[in-house]
Amino acid sequence: GKHYETPVIARQTPDGFMIPLAYGPESDWYHNLLAAGYCKIRWRGQEYTIEKPHDVDSKIALSGFPIFPQRLILWSLGCHNFIELTSQAA
Repeated sequence: GKHYETPVIARQTPDGFMIPLAYGPESDWYHNLLAAGYCKIRWRGQEYTIEKPHDVDSKIALSGFPIFPQRLILWSLGCHNFIELTSQAA
């Protein structure tokens, strides 16, 4: 029932958002998201309700980050876990 704000890297997709789990799948915010089943994200000044988190293969997920420096940063951080969330504009 407590509200938290956590900055994350996000990339908009046709159905929602792709989020790398930079600190791995043991992150508290990720466990809170799974427990709640939804959350809200503010993206470019608009708020979205996002739900249905599901794991995405890292090769597929990285292709969603077309800007070369972003891919390089995620790769150098050893980021292998990604989730995709379905969104609805709030």
